[in-house]
Amino acid sequence: MPRTQGFDFRPITQADLVAQLGTIADKEKLTIEPAALELLAEHSRGGFRDAISMLDQVSTQDGAITVQIVADFLGLSPHQEIGQLLEAIANRQPAEALSALNTIINHGTDPVNITHQLLEIIRAMLLQQAGVTARIDITVAMPDRQLVGLAGYLTQALADFKTTHHYSLPLELAIYKAALPPASPTAVAAAPLPTSFAKSTPKPVATAVPTVVNNDEASLTTKALSLIKEKTNSLYAVMRSADPVVDGNKLVLHCRFRFHPERI
Repeated sequence: MPRTQGFDFRPITQADLVAQLGTIADKEKLTIEPAALELLAEHSRGGFRDAISMLDQVSTQDGAITVQIVADFLGLSPHQEIGQLLEAIANRQPAEALSALNTIINHGTDPVNITHQLLEIIRAMLLQQAGVTARIDITVAMPDRQLVGLAGYLTQALADFKTTHHYSLPLELAIYKAALPPASPTAVAAAPLPTSFAKSTPKPVATAVPTVVNNDEASLTTKALSLIKEKTNSLYAVMRSADPVVDGNKLVLHCRFRFHPERI
C-alpha cells in the first residue's frame, strides 16, 4: 500500500504577517507606514500570498505608502465618513444615517465593501468592549446590544446582495433598521383599542349556492357539448367552464368571465 503523510496548514498570524511584510518592504526599499502594513495584513485574511500581492500593487505608488493609499486601493471609505455613519446609528437617527451612507456611496465606494468594512469595525469594537486588544481607528459609543444587532443586519445584507437587483438596497435597509429607535412595550400595551374595532360587528359572509342540475338537464347539456366539440374544440372549452341552466327548450350558460360570452 502507498504511504501517505498529512500536513495541516494554518493561516499565518496577524503579527507574523505584518513582520514578514515589513521585512519585504525593507528589502525592496519601500517606505510604508506601520498602520498601512497592518491594514494590508488584516485584509489578506491570513493569506500570505495575497498580502504580498497587495503590497506589490500598492508599491507602484510614488513616495511613501500611507494608510490612506492602502485604504483607497482596498476600496475602503474614509474613517471620518464611517464615523459619522456609526454616530448617526448610535444616536438612533435613521435619516442622518441614510444621508451619511449616501455620501459614502456617492464618493464611489462599493456598498459590499462598505458592509465588510463596517463588520470589521464592529468586530473590533466588540472585542475592545470585551477587554480584548483590537486595532480600531474609530471611536463611537454604542451599546453591545446595538452593535450585535447591527452586525446581524449587515450579515443579512451580504446574503441579500446576491439576490437583489438594486446594488445598495440591502445595506440601506440594514442601516435604517439598525438606526430605528427601540420600540416601547409600555406605550404599545397602553394604547387604546380603536373604536372601529371595539364597536364593529361581524359582517355576514355570503356563501355561494351551487347550481343544481337534474338528470334531464345534465343529459341535454352533455349532448349539446358533444355536438359542439365535434365542430370546434376552443368553443367547447369555453362552454364547458360555464354553469348550464335549462330554461324550457333553451340551454342558458352562465359564464364566469366577461370575455367568454364574446368568444361564444
